[in-house]
Amino acid sequence: MLSLAVAGTKVRVVDLKESYERVRTGLEVELGRYRDLVANIAQDYPARVVEEQTDVLKTELKERGRQLFLPFADLFRSHLLKFREAGELASQDILDDLRSLEQ
Repeated sequence: MLSLAVAGTKVRVVDLKESYERVRTGLEVELGRYRDLVANIAQDYPARVVEEQTDVLKTELKERGRQLFLPFADLFRSHLLKFREAGELASQDILDDLRSLEQ
């Protein structure tokens, strides 16, 4: 009985590790897509256009009662500025910025 419980536990630990790896890999893929989007917009649109469109987006969010999304619009604009200045945007920086919104 004890050996079955231990064996079952090992299977669950392996399943958790595999699940964790799938989630981690998926997160890296999505962060890469986000970075590509930021890079494309930063390269295709001048800062003035981004500022104007961010203001329009924020106005529309407010009018629709979606104030909870306002920090994300500001964060996206911030990531565009960081990319323009540094030419890159690290995954850890993106995650740290998202975590800062929780506080």
